[in-house]
Amino acid sequence: KLLKKKNKDILSIEDEVKKFLEPHFGKSLEQLSEEFDIKIGNDKSKFPNFIKKFLKQLFKVKNLEDIDEFNKAGISLKTIRLHHNYMPTQDVSFPAFKFVDVYSESWEDSSFFNIFHKKFIFVVFKEYKESFVLTEVKSWRMGKEDLKEINRLWKHTRNVIRSGEIVKEINKKDRPTNFQNSIGTTVAHIRTHATTTGVTYPLPVKDVLTGAREYTRHSIYMNKKYVRDIIKK
Repeated sequence: KLLKKKNKDILSIEDEVKKFLEPHFGKSLEQLSEEFDIKIGNDKSKFPNFIKKFLKQLFKVKNLEDIDEFNKAGISLKTIRLHHNYMPTQDVSFPAFKFVDVYSESWEDSSFFNIFHKKFIFVVFKEYKESFVLTEVKSWRMGKEDLKEINRLWKHTRNVIRSGEIVKEINKKDRPTNFQNSIGTTVAHIRTHATTTGVTYPLPVKDVLTGAREYTRHSIYMNKKYVRDIIKK
């Protein structure tokens, strides 16, 4: 896939991103923020939010989606923070799915399919002293065998929703579900994608155990050990 810019060579979008970011490898988020006069917040989204603002400034666009190749190639941009041992600080999350969609959709029309059939560009920050510094830009596409694992995860998720058996048990601390957790899967898992249990989506089938007709939003998370292995290759 190619990105064409006036009076410039034709480069892949991955090359363009790397070209822009490579001169700044070794700089912390705070240094980049000051150098380019881009404000950063204090929440956990400050790294991906900064990179999006940074690239919009460099590409001179209001939205990254305005760059044709991000749309045509279906590129997914993810910012990863690594500890000293290359382990990401957290699993990689994706937008919450709607239970009613998973209930009725086909595999090819599912958000699971669309997410993992895209090419990824990982912008990597690595822990250094008391900060994180920009170290790498890596492009990656999921292989066929791992896509089969995502397909199994989608089928399992759909079966849980269709059966109405989302909640496994009720206890004082939480409500464990029958969705696939990170134990026993090497690629990805399902868990809540909301700051509180009150952020919900409707259920197509009421939950058998609780009788609930809506439930806390959930999404797919790529396991951080899996992401570590991608970055280290």
